[in-house]
Amino acid sequence: EEEPEEQRTLDLAYIAERRAMLAETRADVRHADRIRSGAEKTYKNATEEELARAREELKSGKQELEAERRARKEAERRARLAMESLAKVAAVKEESRGVVITLSGAVLFASGKSALLPIAKEKLNDVATALKDQGNPTMVVEGHTDATGSRRLNMNLSKRRAEAVRQHLISRGIPASRISAVGVGPDRPVADNRSADGRANNRRVEIIVNQ
Repeated sequence: EEEPEEQRTLDLAYIAERRAMLAETRADVRHADRIRSGAEKTYKNATEEELARAREELKSGKQELEAERRARKEAERRARLAMESLAKVAAVKEESRGVVITLSGAVLFASGKSALLPIAKEKLNDVATALKDQGNPTMVVEGHTDATGSRRLNMNLSKRRAEAVRQHLISRGIPASRISAVGVGPDRPVADNRSADGRANNRRVEIIVNQ
């Protein structure tokens, strides 16, 4: 104020202005550093949360896969045991149409009858247990006869026998919607009807379990 036009005054004023500008710049830098630090912290926290969530999801996924693997292994074990159990009471073989369980008609029924014999019910109880252990797959019960007598009577008898087997399996817990019955009669022999042994083999019930 005393010597405003003096060179020294102008120099000091210039230095003061530059110091003020430098202070503002440093303040801006510190403010920017605080903003950046906050942003980095927020990003780090968010990233850690996302990583933790991803690790948890991965862990959960692995647990689900392991549980599924164990369940599949157990189902396969039960199915294998079921088939082994079936083989003890019936002939079992795999064909293109599915697993075919064959029961002798002589074991299931009296001659010319469609009412199940007591021993037949015991065998069918084992069959029902095995089928339920396989998860109640869809199946067809086929009744077969030999060629003795009229075709019409044999078709009717084979249908009634297949239905008797179906009803018994339903009574043992097989869902009715999963099982059907058909009478094939003498139309699909597996042996020569001219011999007693052949006719006996043709008198049978087949349960076709769909794959």
